[in-house]
Amino acid sequence: AMPTRKLVKQTTFVGDLLRLLSGTFAATAIGLLVAPILTRLYEPEAFGVLALFMSIVSIVGIVSCARYEVAIVLPSSDSEAANVLGISLFFLLVTTSLVVLGISFKDEQLFAEIGLSKLHECLWLLPGAVFLHGLYLTLNYWKTRTKYFTRISVSQVSNQFVTAVSKLGLGISGLATGHSMVVATLLGRLIGVLVLLFMMLRDHGRFIMRSLHPAKMFEAAKRYKRFPLYGSWSILLGVGAWQVPILLIGFFFSPAIAGLYSFGFRILQLPMITVGSAIGQVFYPQAMEAREQGRLDSLVERMLNILIVLALFPMLTLSIVGQELYMVVFGEKWAEAGMYCQVLAPWAFFWFLSGPFTNIFSVMEEQKIQLIWNIINFFSRVISILIGVYLQNFFVSIALLGASGTLIYLAKTLITVHLAGCSIKQALAIIVRNIVYFVPFGILLTLLVLDQRSPVLTVAVAIAFCCLHALRVFYQYHPEIIALIRDRQSKK
Repeated sequence: AMPTRKLVKQTTFVGDLLRLLSGTFAATAIGLLVAPILTRLYEPEAFGVLALFMSIVSIVGIVSCARYEVAIVLPSSDSEAANVLGISLFFLLVTTSLVVLGISFKDEQLFAEIGLSKLHECLWLLPGAVFLHGLYLTLNYWKTRTKYFTRISVSQVSNQFVTAVSKLGLGISGLATGHSMVVATLLGRLIGVLVLLFMMLRDHGRFIMRSLHPAKMFEAAKRYKRFPLYGSWSILLGVGAWQVPILLIGFFFSPAIAGLYSFGFRILQLPMITVGSAIGQVFYPQAMEAREQGRLDSLVERMLNILIVLALFPMLTLSIVGQELYMVVFGEKWAEAGMYCQVLAPWAFFWFLSGPFTNIFSVMEEQKIQLIWNIINFFSRVISILIGVYLQNFFVSIALLGASGTLIYLAKTLITVHLAGCSIKQALAIIVRNIVYFVPFGILLTLLVLDQRSPVLTVAVAIAFCCLHALRVFYQYHPEIIALIRDRQSKK
C-alpha cells in the first residue's frame, strides 16, 4: 500500500521535543524579562483589562473550531487531514460571525454601571481576537501533524517578541492603558499566526487546496463528530475553571484587583508551565508503553519523586517571600499581587505535580473520573469567588481559592497515582520528606521576613537557597531526567 502520510517530516522523538521546547523557553524568557519594566509602566487596572479581555477570548476561542482542530493529527491520510483542517476553518468563520453579531448588542451604559467601561472600549477587537485564536490552534495542530516543530517555535518567539516590544513602545510613549495592552497582545498574536500561515502555505498550500472538497469535508465532520459533541464540553470546563474566576473578580470587585490576581498567578505559572509541559510530553508515550509492560507504577513513582523535588522547594519559598519578591522585582504597587502569590503557591505546586499525571486518565481509560473531577474543580473556584463577594472581602476569595485548589489538585494527584498502581501512603511520604528537608531554610527565611529590615536581602537569600537547591537537584537527579527523555528514543 502507498503511504498516506507523505507530508510528515521524518524526525526523532528527542529532536522534536528539543525543537518545540526551544521556542517555549525563549518565549517564556522574553515575557519574564520585560515583566519588571511593564509593571512600572502600566497600572494594575491595565493588566486587569487585558486579563478580562483574554479570558473571554480564551473561553470562546477554545471552541471556535468546534474542536475539530484536535482531529487534524489523527487521519492516516494527508488528504483527509486537509479536509479536517477545512472543516475547522469553516466553524471558525461561523463562530467569528456569531461574535460579530453578539457584540453588536453590547450596552455601553451597562458596562459603565458595573465598572467595566474600559473593557467595553476593547470589545470591537473581540471578533478578530477569537479568529486569530482559532486560526493559531488550527495551524498549530497541522504543524504538529507534519512534525514541523521548528515552525511552531519560530511562531511562539515571534508572537512574544512583538507583543513585548509593542507593550514597551506604547507604554513609553504615554499610552499605558488596558486598551494598549490588548492591541499589543493581538498584534503579537497576528504576527505569530502569519508566520505559521506563511510557512504552511509555502510547505503544503497547493496540496491542501487540491485536497479540499465540500463532500469530503462533510464526511470528515461526521467521522470526527465526537470532538464537538464531547470534547467541547470537557475543554470548556477546563478553560472555564481558569478564566471564569478572573471574569467574576473583574465584575464583582474591580479590573485593578483582577489585574493583581491574574498577574500574580501568571508569573507564578510561567516557569512551571514550561517545565511541566516538557515533562508531560515525555511522560505520556512512556506511560502507554509502561502500562503494556506492567511497569507503570514504577515509572509514576520515579516521576513523582522528580516532580516533588523540582517544585516543592521553590513553591514553599514563594509562600514565605512572595510579597517581598514582587515588591523588589516588579515595584511597590505589586506587593498585593505578591501576597496573592504566597497564598496560591501551594495550589500551584499541586497543579504542577498533577499536570503530567493527567494523562493517566487516558492511559487507564478513566475519562469519567476526569470529567467528575473537572466539574468539582470548576464549581469550587466559582463558589470560592462568590463567597468572598457575599462577604465583600476579596482576600476571603483568594484564601478559599488557594485552599480548595490545594485540596482538589492534591486529590487529583493521589487519584492518578492510585490508578497507576502506586501506594498513596508512599506518595504522601515523599511529599512530607521533602517538606522536612525545607524546614531549616524556611525558618531562616521567615525570620528575615519578620525582621522587615531589607526586602532586597530577603529576596537575595531566597534566590541563593533556590540556586543551591537547583544544584542539588541537578547533580542528584539529572541522570534520571535525561533517562526519561532517552528511554523513548532508545526503543525506536
